[in-house]
Amino acid sequence: QRQMCIRDSSDTVDILFKLNESAFQGGAIYTAKKLQFLNNGSIAFVGNEAGNAVQGNSTSTGSTRGGAISVSGSYAELIFDGNVSLLFQENKTKWSGGGAIYLLGKGMSICNTTGSVSFYKNVAGSAGGAVYGTSSSGMIFDNNLSLVFEENKANTNGGAIWAEIVDVSLTENGTLQFINNQAVESGGALYYHYGNTSLVNINNNA
Repeated sequence: QRQMCIRDSSDTVDILFKLNESAFQGGAIYTAKKLQFLNNGSIAFVGNEAGNAVQGNSTSTGSTRGGAISVSGSYAELIFDGNVSLLFQENKTKWSGGGAIYLLGKGMSICNTTGSVSFYKNVAGSAGGAVYGTSSSGMIFDNNLSLVFEENKANTNGGAIWAEIVDVSLTENGTLQFINNQAVESGGALYYHYGNTSLVNINNNA
């Protein structure tokens, strides 16, 4: 199985994806395989957009997913582990879900961040202002010093997170905050679709 791994950058080196655009999926990154960020310094995705039709058919509204990252495919997986900090700020999708991240595949884990993990002012054209997960193995946020979802917006459901048939775990984080997130329809912070098949585990220190 092929994969991409970005790892072991210096604590003083920033990894920045800024103002990137795609006509369809993944404003900054699209992958159908495993994508890993391991033991890096600060990582930021700022002002990226999916659905800003720089090419292709601007009326194709169904697949403008993942303003910063779209992870979609049977072997697709997204892992952030052991980084200093992680920021998703002002990323957006024009039509579809996942203002910052769209997940369809083996899932996502954001773990062991020694500083803050922040989703700030991301906007989804439909559901999941920050993160949209569907039919994935899991959505895991574990053992981060700080985890904050602030002022994210979904034009349908799930101002911060929209989850469908996904096990969601937010565990052992030093601080967990959902602040001023907004959904036009339901679930200002979190929206669980087919909730009887979803495991939601929230167990934090704060």
